[in-house]
Amino acid sequence: MGHGTLIRTAVFCLIWAPIPVFAADGSEASSLPDAPSTVMVRQQFVESSQQRKPLVVVPPEQEYVPLTSHEKFQNYLHVAKSPYTFGKTAVDTAVSHLRFGGEHYGDGWSGYGKRYGVSLAARETSLFVGGYLFPTVLHQDPRFFYSNKTSIKGRAVDAASRVLFTKHDSGKTVFNSSYMFSNMVNSSLTNVWDLRGEHSVKNTLGAIGYNYVSDAVGNIWREFWPDLHRKIHRHEPGPVQAVERKMKQWNPKKGRYEYPKKDVD
Repeated sequence: MGHGTLIRTAVFCLIWAPIPVFAADGSEASSLPDAPSTVMVRQQFVESSQQRKPLVVVPPEQEYVPLTSHEKFQNYLHVAKSPYTFGKTAVDTAVSHLRFGGEHYGDGWSGYGKRYGVSLAARETSLFVGGYLFPTVLHQDPRFFYSNKTSIKGRAVDAASRVLFTKHDSGKTVFNSSYMFSNMVNSSLTNVWDLRGEHSVKNTLGAIGYNYVSDAVGNIWREFWPDLHRKIHRHEPGPVQAVERKMKQWNPKKGRYEYPKKDVD
């Protein structure tokens, strides 16, 4: 492990270590396809989205190029602050709140907010472990790889299997041990920081199983989102499309956000 990895790990620990304390005090993470048009939709979506969020997802037919340690850290930063991360945490927290009620957290939005804080702290920690630390140490790729299949079933199976398999930096498909370890960290921390005080191996194993299913479903959503986005975008009102065109986009060559250049008719 290089000095850069150690420094980033130390900085991460300093930032996130106090979070559970604050949460507790306030109580009481191939072959060519038969239908190129489907692949083109995802290719174009990835190219446009990665102008703002580079290094996060890989198009279905892009030649594999491994990430450097620095690029894996940049990938972690993008995923950690993405709306997808906060949104998925909100959904998982809602499921837990409905399942266990407001015991020790309180009812209503106040109790939900406290539970959300604990869940978000655990998820962000697991993202660092599974999105940067272990992928760097184990030489695995933390990115999401779009399927090169065209059938709905085939794409869904490929997407769901990303929690079990990923690519080694050599390009070979390997067991996704980085995700497994991050899932264990997420589940263990959620169990330890749980204000209900029910800390047991059974609860941790149950959380690990839930995360596998939840993240597999989340991957299926990521796989089909470009197609849904295209259909939604076609029916967006003109003012909404105009606002989207004026939003800043990430320029990977300059390493900064810029307003897109106006089209010249």
